[in-house]
Amino acid sequence: MSAKRPRLNRKKPRPNEKLNGLSLESNPALLTGGSGSNSEDFDNSSRIFKSINDVQRFLEVKRSKASTVLDLFTTSLEAQRMRLKSYCERLMFKDPLAYGREAKDILWKKCYYDVINTAKLLRSDSQWQPDELSCVQIHLQSGIGHYHHILKRFQQEFNISFTDRRSKDKGTGSELDHWASSSVYCCLIHLGDLSRYKLDLYPSHSMSLPACYYYQALYWRPASGLPHNQLATLYNAQAVYIDATYHYFRCLNSPKPFEGAVCNLRILADKNRQRMRQNSTADSIPVYKLLVEHFVHLSYTLYYDLPLKPESKEVFVSYLESCLSDMLAVTHHAPCTQWMDQSGECSTLMSYTHIDCTHLLPWIQRAVRRAQDQCLDSRSLMKLMATLFLLSYRSKKHNSKKHGVCLAAHLPANESPVDRHRGQVAPVDSRRRDRIRDPRMEERSG
Repeated sequence: MSAKRPRLNRKKPRPNEKLNGLSLESNPALLTGGSGSNSEDFDNSSRIFKSINDVQRFLEVKRSKASTVLDLFTTSLEAQRMRLKSYCERLMFKDPLAYGREAKDILWKKCYYDVINTAKLLRSDSQWQPDELSCVQIHLQSGIGHYHHILKRFQQEFNISFTDRRSKDKGTGSELDHWASSSVYCCLIHLGDLSRYKLDLYPSHSMSLPACYYYQALYWRPASGLPHNQLATLYNAQAVYIDATYHYFRCLNSPKPFEGAVCNLRILADKNRQRMRQNSTADSIPVYKLLVEHFVHLSYTLYYDLPLKPESKEVFVSYLESCLSDMLAVTHHAPCTQWMDQSGECSTLMSYTHIDCTHLLPWIQRAVRRAQDQCLDSRSLMKLMATLFLLSYRSKKHNSKKHGVCLAAHLPANESPVDRHRGQVAPVDSRRRDRIRDPRMEERSG
């Protein structure tokens, strides 16, 4: 007869130490990654992933039942989101190849994107209350700090250099290195998105910070089209339509295009047609605004080889020549270095990436300024010309009959530097607007 087995004195975990069957305090190896066998590590990773699924289901149920914005930021929901963040981050670095991608997607979607998207739907009128604005802003700022922390962990644990310009898409390195590089890219995109969401709450804020994050993601993955799509979305929200059109076309023609850019470009073109119909009844419209409208319409029509009125090209060229005359007659001052010194918006990003972003700030700031001042500058002219060259290449590649229209459209801009050197540019004529033939005006008069 065998001896009676002694009864083990097990400590019962407190309620706050246990979540869905996972005790955090009783298993230190689960918190630190452990040094046990592979089977034990896999078992711990599976348990963490099971707890992640349980928490995200709980958050999804509560989110679907929220009737106000403040219902999304109760104490219990914030505590569960904090646990989900901790679980996802732990699993990303503990078992990245098996669960890293799922944990990374759940972290972004359930902790940040779904919360902000639901808050916007509940406040579709954009009439935010002060307490609602405070909760959403704290949530966004917390996310920015969290993703900076994750970037720092990638830099330390995977020995990633943010200044290495070697292509990350050529297949060199191990599978784990590729996953880490891809995760850094996703973190930069998410940082740009969180910063862009803050602009929805405070439209008067500068868009330089989200733009810098997107440019950093483009620096990290030059072949990806998603950063161009996000930049186009940012510029579109700020009514900088030349830049938005340029980045949408860059996205569609990237080696790895983003599929959603097709729908986004169509929405931009539809809204542009609505603006053109509304402005057709206006008495006085700045030439620059008419140029932008015709540029977006002409670009979209040529890209998809849609029917084009014969006079559309002549009207666009007339507006372009007028804006070029204004551009060459106005003295442009140097970028405001004082604004760059006082902003400090990119200092945090630069501390992690060690890349000087200050050269981007004048470009981004002037993008908003030129939309407000209704003027054409060298930066917008460059993007306009690049878009027309892209359309010309595409039309020639597909043997389109509109190839000649593309060439004729960017001919005035190509000749303008020669004319300027020879002094043949005419002074600004305030009556030039009246001499431009606009078929919309003719239809209205008829």
